[in-house]
Amino acid sequence: MEKGQTVTFAKKSILKAMLRNKKAVVGAIILLIITLGAVFAPFLAPHNPIQQDLRNRLQPPSRDNLLGTDQFGRDLFSRILYGGRISLRIGFITVGIALIVGGTLGLIAGFYGGILDHLIMRLMDIMLALPGFLLALAIISALGSSLENVMIAVGISLIPTFCRLMRATVLSVRENDYVEAAIALGASDLRVIIKYVLPNAVNPLIVHSSLTMASSILFAAGLSFLGMGAQPPTPEWGKMIADNRAFIRASHYIVTFPGLAIVLSVLSLNMVGDGLRDALDPRMKNL
Repeated sequence: MEKGQTVTFAKKSILKAMLRNKKAVVGAIILLIITLGAVFAPFLAPHNPIQQDLRNRLQPPSRDNLLGTDQFGRDLFSRILYGGRISLRIGFITVGIALIVGGTLGLIAGFYGGILDHLIMRLMDIMLALPGFLLALAIISALGSSLENVMIAVGISLIPTFCRLMRATVLSVRENDYVEAAIALGASDLRVIIKYVLPNAVNPLIVHSSLTMASSILFAAGLSFLGMGAQPPTPEWGKMIADNRAFIRASHYIVTFPGLAIVLSVLSLNMVGDGLRDALDPRMKNL
């Protein structure tokens, strides 16, 4: 069987395994709905998400305002749709930062070892001395409160886990005979890494990325709730909960619906991540 056919067969096997996993399918459907709502928010949102209408403040769900209005009369449904754009962007960018930086450092540490491995791992240990949320909070305190700084801070706080996972995987792959044979035949380090190490080390990172994206969305929502992330009038889910919490007894829906959006996003990403883990590593199915 040729290499291209082998890759195609592997992709089909992974897809079949995902489709057999009911939780992963349900998670993927929920995530698809949230993603489509975010992408097509300008067409689906019935109102401007930041336009105030004080005469209609704190209105319950109705035909004109499907999920009601907040304390400034802004349509909650429209704000939640646009908030999905922000949360998904946070998830992708923060995981991208952690994957590129942490993955590269872990690859260097695992492949070359020696003093580089020691220095990189001690740096990761220092970063892990603080819980991820507190580390992100400290970084934002230094950089200032903004959505961009939230992405940077959360991305940096996730680097150690990606680095350690990549290092552990590379150390395992590097001991394989085909890698040692390629090195013995005089292949350059770059060729060995690209052709033999990375393709066999990427699966754990894919699974970890999908699960970590859920954590990053939750981290960002928590930081915004504390006033360290998105600033008014940005329709970010965590900030919406923080701004409306004073009215929770009189109009619970203005907090319930943004909170439900966070729960569904995190839950769907975790379900898809679990499905990917089972599909890429069948040994994990019964754990």
